[in-house]
Amino acid sequence: MADLSAAVAHDFNNLLAAISINAELVRDGRGTPEQASATILKAAKRGRDITRRLFAFSGQWGLSLVPLSLAEMLSSSRGSIAEALGADIELCLRLPPAHWHVLADPKALSQVVLELARNARDAMTEGGRFTVEVTASPAVDHEGARDDDPSVGDYLVLCVGDTGSGMSPEVLQRACEPLFTTKAASLNPGLGLSLVYGYVEQTGGHVVIDSVVGEGTTVRLLLPRAGDPGKEPDDSEESEHRQPAESAGHSVLVVEDDDDLRALITQFLSASDFEAVAASDGESALAAMEARGAPFDLVLSDVILVGGMSGPAFVEAAEARGWLTKVLYMSGYPQYIERGQANLLVDAEIIAKPFRRAELVARIREMLETDNGAD
Repeated sequence: MADLSAAVAHDFNNLLAAISINAELVRDGRGTPEQASATILKAAKRGRDITRRLFAFSGQWGLSLVPLSLAEMLSSSRGSIAEALGADIELCLRLPPAHWHVLADPKALSQVVLELARNARDAMTEGGRFTVEVTASPAVDHEGARDDDPSVGDYLVLCVGDTGSGMSPEVLQRACEPLFTTKAASLNPGLGLSLVYGYVEQTGGHVVIDSVVGEGTTVRLLLPRAGDPGKEPDDSEESEHRQPAESAGHSVLVVEDDDDLRALITQFLSASDFEAVAASDGESALAAMEARGAPFDLVLSDVILVGGMSGPAFVEAAEARGWLTKVLYMSGYPQYIERGQANLLVDAEIIAKPFRRAELVARIREMLETDNGAD
């Protein structure tokens, strides 16, 4: 754990240095805003990737598990997998029976397969073969076996193999650590096997990796079988093409305890023609609502706030006074909530930090549009 903490501190110190130095260059008139903004945005993206690695490894993905046909998922991902591998690598995709379903998050599992494809590509610099197939693992319950023993349970095994350079026993032992990589920085290391490990473990499955130097690597994902497939998730993008509502005249109360972030959010909401009012904690937010004398059109609140009152607790207090209409939470947690507050955020609207300005404005407009009864 000490090594992991040191690695996280090292990577984030590098990112903060890149951000602060570029900001100072622009402030002192010694750098161009275009170059500085590009470097800062790159550092922010890298920081987001690091936090995603850590959350994935600790089993805190924000997952929506549904019965999923592996045949349909792999078939629809064939093009993306082939593109990730490149022209020099042969893709051998063996689809399972269509009725074989696992309990999975469709988008997250597709991302896991793509991450494995990218890892395989970097291990096969002179070409090779990438194989994906699914086998059945019958339910086995050995008396006295541990709950976390992969031999216990009913799984489908998503087996991904390559003919690449393989891993030594020392590398294999660390392969799933969040910040461990053997790739050069220029190769864009990505999220790595920590993402794969974290996702599969959170679904109740297991990861088994076999690798031999010079012979390649095989990753087996033991995924829990699903019962009744039920209704497949709706992937319609209709909501993304709705005509956004006008911002003018709509009021937004921003509740955020970070001073800089609160000021920035308020600033760009105002620039998007919203009437934006800021509050640093739950108590000051309640005071702002009382002083206004009428409900805000929307409340944008962080989940975790300083001052002893969380975002959900503030919302509950405001609702009791009849002061609320729409609420959009924001949080840096992939699950978006503290475990103890889950009962307060059922069916809540939530946006994940860090977000882009356009993403937040579009989300707010969409919620206001729904409030106005638009189709």
